[in-house]
Amino acid sequence: MITAIRIENLRSIRDSGFVQIKPLTILLGKNSSGKSTFLRSFPLFSQSINKSLRGPISWFDASSVDFGDYETAKNRYAKENERICFSVKIQQKSYGNIRFIYRYRFPASSYILLTQPFEVRLALNNDNKGTYISNIQISAASNNINISVDSRNAYVDIKIDGLDYSNILKCKWDFTTQHGILPSFIRTLNAEKDFNEEIFQEACDKLSQYCDKRLKKISRIANIFSSVHTLSKNDLLHAIQHSDIISLTHNTSHWTVENDKFLEIYYLWVVSGLPILFSMIDTELTFFYSSCGYIAPTRAEAARFYRNQELRVSDVDAYGKNLQEFISSLSSSQYNSYQEFTKQTLGVTVSVSNVTGHQSLQIEGPNGKFNLADVGFGYSQVLPIITKMWHITQIHKNRIPINLQERCVVIEQPELHLHPAMQARLADAFIYTIRECAKNKIDIRLIIETHSQAIVNRIGRRVSEAETGGNIISRDDINIVIFQKDIQDVNSQIITTQYKENGQISEWPYGFFDPED
Repeated sequence: MITAIRIENLRSIRDSGFVQIKPLTILLGKNSSGKSTFLRSFPLFSQSINKSLRGPISWFDASSVDFGDYETAKNRYAKENERICFSVKIQQKSYGNIRFIYRYRFPASSYILLTQPFEVRLALNNDNKGTYISNIQISAASNNINISVDSRNAYVDIKIDGLDYSNILKCKWDFTTQHGILPSFIRTLNAEKDFNEEIFQEACDKLSQYCDKRLKKISRIANIFSSVHTLSKNDLLHAIQHSDIISLTHNTSHWTVENDKFLEIYYLWVVSGLPILFSMIDTELTFFYSSCGYIAPTRAEAARFYRNQELRVSDVDAYGKNLQEFISSLSSSQYNSYQEFTKQTLGVTVSVSNVTGHQSLQIEGPNGKFNLADVGFGYSQVLPIITKMWHITQIHKNRIPINLQERCVVIEQPELHLHPAMQARLADAFIYTIRECAKNKIDIRLIIETHSQAIVNRIGRRVSEAETGGNIISRDDINIVIFQKDIQDVNSQIITTQYKENGQISEWPYGFFDPED
C-alpha cells in the first residue's frame, strides 16, 4: 500500500515533501495554491496505467485530466537540470496467511520479499519521442539504489550505496522504458540468460569460492540466498554463517557486515534482484492507481432523457455522464444496496425509468418522485459522488482476496452547487463510506479538495463526538494538507495539520475565509 506521496517540480509545486495519505485526506487552500495539481497527480497515474504507452506517463486524457505535456507540466521556475519527480512510500502488508509474493518468471532462488517500508523516487525527462524515466532511486533495508540513464535506452548507471555496478551490464541488456511505468532489463543477442539469472549465478559462484572444492551441488549455495526474504545485510550474513555447508560456515565465521568479501557477494545478490524490485514497485503502483477513482469538479448536468444504449458499465466516470447506465447495470441485490446507501446519505432514493428506448433518472423523497432534471442542479452534482462512494464500499468478486482490497477516490470540490446543510450531509457521507469500508475489510483512501467550511466543520464535529465516545471517526484517520503560496506568490508551500480533540483545526490557511485573517 502506498502510504505517502511526494511531488517535485510539477506546475506550482516545487517540492511537496512527503504527504501522508490517510483514510480521509483533506486538501485546503486558496485558489491556485497547488491543491488541484497535487490531487490530479492521482488520476494522472491512473490514466497512464490504463493505457498502452511509449513511455510511463499519459499527460492528457479527454475523460480525466490534462497536464499538457512534460514541458507544460514542469515548474516554470525549475532549473534546466531539475526534473519532474514522483516519490512514494510503500508498506507491504500481510493478511493472515495471504501475502504478496513477487516471483513472476524469476527463479525461486532469487526472489526477494520485502515486508519493511521502502521508498521509491522516479525522475522524468523528455526527448523528441516523449517522456521517459531518467532516474530511479530506491531506499530499502538501509540500501540506497540509484539507477539512471543519460538518454532513452542508452548507457545505464547503477550505484548501490555509492558503489558503481554499471560494468556488470556488459552491453548484454537494454534498459527500456516501454514496459509498465518502470523500465526493465531486456536481454539482447549477447546475453545467454536473463539479467537476474546471470548476476545471481555470479553471486553464487563468488560464494562457492569459500566452500570445499568437493561441493558438487551449486543449488545448495542458491538455497542460502533463497532463504533470505529481506535485503538486510545481517540476515544474509546469518544465513551464510549458519548454513548446512560446514566448510562455508568455517571460512566465513569471522565475517562482519563490513567485510569486503561479504559486501561483494551481497551487492551482486542485490543487483540480481533489481528486476524483482521493479516488478514489486510496478505492481504496487498499478494496484494502487488502477483502483483510484476520480470525480471532476464540475459534473454533467442532468438530462431529462438519456438514450438507452444497454451498456454494461462497471464504474462511474469522472463527470457522471454514464450514471444512468451504471445504475441500470446493477443486479437486483446491488440495486437494493445502492438504494439503501442513497437513502442513508442523501435521504432520497435514485432509480432509472425506461420509456420507449430512452431512460430517465428519478429522485424519490418525502415529497414524491421527480425527474432529476426537475429537482435542482445540486442533485446532479452530488449524485456521481454518492454513487462512487457506494461503489467503493462493495466487495468486488475478483481474483483479489476480500481482505486485500484497496480503494482510492479523489474528489475535486464536492461542495459545488450545494447549500451548506447539504455540504455537511456530504461530509457525513464520506465518514459513513469509511466506516462501511472498514466493515467490509476494504482499505480506503478518500482525498478531498475543498473550499467548504461546512464540510470541514462537520468532520470536526464528528471528530469531537468520537473523542467523547461517539466512535464516529478518529482524528488519527484524517490528514489535513494546507496549500499556500510562498512570499513571492510563485510556488506552493505545503504543510500538514490535524483536528484537535474538540474538532477544531490546529492551523488554518492564511486568508482562507477572510482576507484579514
